[in-house]
Amino acid sequence: MQAFEATGTIDPTGRLMLDQPLQVTQSAKVRVIVLVSEDENVASSGNQTEVSESQDFSAQSFLNMIDEIRAQVPAEEY
Repeated sequence: MQAFEATGTIDPTGRLMLDQPLQVTQSAKVRVIVLVSEDENVASSGNQTEVSESQDFSAQSFLNMIDEIRAQVPAEEY
């Protein structure tokens, strides 16, 4: 599994528009984690989960999230 960092904008219909295309070689399903600045308001609905302000978004916690996601990927897909 590879991780990419990108910036973008969420349009009024809720679609994520990246500022630049990702440099990947093939089409693939992805998992997206969206970090919204504190002055933005995001509501919870469907598969979207609003993150409480009390959660830690340090570099270490982000790396831990990546490790948890990586553990779900079968070895033959690496």
